Amino acid sequence: MKNLSKIFVGVDVSKNFLDVAFYPINKHFRVTNNEVGIKNIVKKLLTQNIVRIACESSGGYEHVMIKALKNFGYHVKLLDPKLVRYFILAQSVKAKTDKIDAHMIAFYIASNAPKYIQEVRSDEDEELRDLIHMRYNFIEDIAREKKRLKQVVTQISKDLIFQHICHLKQQVELIESKTKQLIKNNDSWNKKSIILQSMPGIGNIVASALITEMRELGKIKNKQAAALLGVAPYTKQSGTYEGLSNISGGRFMIRKIVYMGALSACHSKGKLSQYYKRLKSKGKKPKVCVIAVMNKIISIANTLIRKNELWKPHII
Repeated sequence: MKNLSKIFVGVDVSKNFLDVAFYPINKHFRVTNNEVGIKNIVKKLLTQNIVRIACESSGGYEHVMIKALKNFGYHVKLLDPKLVRYFILAQSVKAKTDKIDAHMIAFYIASNAPKYIQEVRSDEDEELRDLIHMRYNFIEDIAREKKRLKQVVTQISKDLIFQHICHLKQQVELIESKTKQLIKNNDSWNKKSIILQSMPGIGNIVASALITEMRELGKIKNKQAAALLGVAPYTKQSGTYEGLSNISGGRFMIRKIVYMGALSACHSKGKLSQYYKRLKSKGKKPKVCVIAVMNKIISIANTLIRKNELWKPHII
């Protein structure tokens, strides 16, 4: 018989184990982080009246569980680990174990209603997301290999590194081709891509990354979009002291990708370039100016997608 109490579920994810806690009934159990363990979680979930399930982002170890639970009709909310940590400290809990973390995640989602409901990713969306992440990682690998190429002495080492770089570049080209095809085959994504690429500084890669990593675009306020990207300025003020505003948080990978797009927009012709130069003429540091352009780009992108309109030069 199904329990009628409203249950919030917190899952602490590690490479090998999943620690699961039910709130407010104070139950906990541990399973292996594989298909067998996840099936055991589902059996226990089916006996309860589940309101929400959540886990922290854990470097990808949570993906198998999230996908499996989705197939059974359960949506898992991904939480920012920093927010959970601050919440735990606010409860004066100093001990840290997987069991405690699972209980605190469950307590956190019971105490904090989500600001917006995350959409469940489709298999197609997961594929696009994986491709974008792979491309990002390969680009980072190429940069490291180029640095290593300058450090080695022997010719055989240089040849091996050069071959590795060539292989990685081929993989990047293949990923870009597959990404472009995925976008083209999806009407909704294709429309968004056309809108985004009408803006200066946004090409196929930046547009694809925004589509899969910023799915909230068009459904949230511009300030929220800037905060999600991590380019919203936060003021530091206390009494008579007023410090410099700074940015923090946000989605690291997509921020780096948009940064490259903003650099391109800053050094090309058009309104965004004029905006960049105007900020520099006021004595702002170049990097601060680029971040301001990123803020402008994500705000405009959010507005254009919401209105389903293409970029026009006067929009800034």
